[in-house]
Amino acid sequence: MILLFIQHTMVHKVLINLFIALCYFLAAQLGFFLAFLNTQVSPIWPPEGVGFAAIALLGPKAIPGVVLGAFVANLVNNPNIPTASLIALGNTGSTLINLWILKKLTGALDPLSSMKSLLVFLFFGTLPGASFSAFVGVGSLMIFGFVPGEAFWNVFFTWLAGEMQGFIIVAPFLLSILNKDNYKVFSIGKTIEFFLSILIISQVAWYVFSVSDPLMFIPIPFMVFLAVRYRNIGTVLGGFIFSTIAVYHAIHGVGPFAEVTNRIKSLNNTLIFLDIYLFSKITMSYCLVVLLNERDEKNNSLISSQIDNNLELEKKVKERTKIIEDQNQEFQYQIKMARSIQTYLLPDAIPEINDFKIGYQYFPMMDVGGDFLDIQYFKENGILNLFICDVSGHGVAAAFVATMMKMGLSSWYDFPTDVVKASNMIHQTVAKKVDRHFITATFSSIDLKSKVIRFAVAGHMPLLIVHKDGSRTEINPTGTVIFPYFPPNCELGVYNIQQGDQIVLYTDGITEARNSKEEFFEIDRLTKAIHKYRNLEPSNACQQIVDDVIEYSGGELLVQDDLTILLVRA
Repeated sequence: MILLFIQHTMVHKVLINLFIALCYFLAAQLGFFLAFLNTQVSPIWPPEGVGFAAIALLGPKAIPGVVLGAFVANLVNNPNIPTASLIALGNTGSTLINLWILKKLTGALDPLSSMKSLLVFLFFGTLPGASFSAFVGVGSLMIFGFVPGEAFWNVFFTWLAGEMQGFIIVAPFLLSILNKDNYKVFSIGKTIEFFLSILIISQVAWYVFSVSDPLMFIPIPFMVFLAVRYRNIGTVLGGFIFSTIAVYHAIHGVGPFAEVTNRIKSLNNTLIFLDIYLFSKITMSYCLVVLLNERDEKNNSLISSQIDNNLELEKKVKERTKIIEDQNQEFQYQIKMARSIQTYLLPDAIPEINDFKIGYQYFPMMDVGGDFLDIQYFKENGILNLFICDVSGHGVAAAFVATMMKMGLSSWYDFPTDVVKASNMIHQTVAKKVDRHFITATFSSIDLKSKVIRFAVAGHMPLLIVHKDGSRTEINPTGTVIFPYFPPNCELGVYNIQQGDQIVLYTDGITEARNSKEEFFEIDRLTKAIHKYRNLEPSNACQQIVDDVIEYSGGELLVQDDLTILLVRA
């Protein structure tokens, strides 16, 4: 399994890097298409933006894809392995240098995330890496004879400008279009409007840069429109389109920059002027959109502050409500813990005994309840002790008292057959601590050999025996509820269990459950239900009976008391 996981992870990484390499290669073909001095020197080098965006988004795991793409792209264009290798290392190194500087100085990797990030990116996060790449690239071309020594600086500065334009134009373009948050401002209608605007602006740019008239400043208001109307997406896409069209016409000797070439007789200097023009225009657009975004953030913050000031009272109410909600959440957590503890105190395993089957079901009206039961099997003595109780009230207080009963039962289990003594012990150890609560309980002990049950009822429901034929016997020896003022004075009850008898201990939540007509469930329905489910396992029968009571009450939310039943079948 671990090997398969590793293989899957490695395949995933390989595919990602192959995709990055492919994108880098395609972007390089666009760059080579725009090259003019040397087949490997372009006024805009788009792959640098691809590498920057890939490593910014995916981290170091994208580096192999960038290296591979740069190597293959340069090798295909100029089949010389040493120069292709050196240029690939220079391209990758420039990206890493610029990313490191941007991250170190701003803590961000998106140049358009803030004005600080933009300024650092433009003036410190492009030049060092671009210089490194230009020096390595042009140097390798010169060493291997592809660039003459006297042309080194001309090619170097053009390479440098192209690298910087690749970072400045392409990197923000990719980071913006890959950020889904930038599309939140686009509705369907605005999306259609956006594509129509791009189409019109592309036509305008094509005309401006294809004629010799000095119209290169016409795109500026269009760039402002894109930034104001469509923010990041409009800015980066507009800049990419304008730049590509401008460079395309310039290298083909068409448009206003071709006139500059004819005047100064230097295509290299012309392309540097073009890069300066593009840099100023793109920088203006980026600054505008970042300022607009920051203005919106500040406006939203100001509006929020004003609303808070105007609705200070509401804020205080919300704060108090939050405090109450937090307290309630903590209380619910405590209730959950209390229920876990109470559930833990219930019998976790039902003993398996020959000739007897045992089952129970407990359903608290609230998260915790005041009912409790216990089952203790003394195998060496052949004694089975059964206990059930009902604490007055509901909820946490009743649940805590019921939990105290569990601790008080330990003294009874030292004398498991003396049920009357057990009721007195509980009164001595627990009753004086229950304050205003009182407890009803039944203590019973079955001699499994003689099949005789001895029991004491302290103000609780009578012991119910449902016979094999469906008839019932109720035994209710005298005994008062357990509370602080005097002992329960329970009378001992004895019954000889017959084959097919079902011994039932239950709380009043079962028989006193009411339907929508205020009719009680009563002992008759309980007796019939016990007989009806006699062929089910006792636990399943108890569950079915509780479900019947809940349904009779109209659902769990309408149950008015805890429901507890303990069944022993002979």
